[in-house]
Amino acid sequence: MAVHEPPAETGDAVEHESADEGWEQAGDQPLLTVRVGCFEGEDGFFVADDGQGIPADCRETVLDHGHSSQPDGSGFGLAIVESIADAHDWTVTVTESAAGGACIEVRGVDVVQRG
Repeated sequence: MAVHEPPAETGDAVEHESADEGWEQAGDQPLLTVRVGCFEGEDGFFVADDGQGIPADCRETVLDHGHSSQPDGSGFGLAIVESIADAHDWTVTVTESAAGGACIEVRGVDVVQRG
């Protein structure tokens, strides 16, 4: 399986490790780094992590209302993201990040550069 690399980002990408905000490691779960950035030369942004990722055969269904990987999950998370995107004529794609985790790409968004 090919690892998806988002197009080169602008210098505006931000990384966040959960330990930075006082989150504690939960049991055997390692700390997670999340990267948010814009695509260079394209309208949109991505949110990528270095977690366990989303299997390729589940990437479309994780956007469905009611889909949850947790027994007590609501199944609203990514479904809400897709609903917001649809309302604005954006597209949402679930891929694999360069680090092997999940990458959520939102395209068609007018990105305003502040200088």
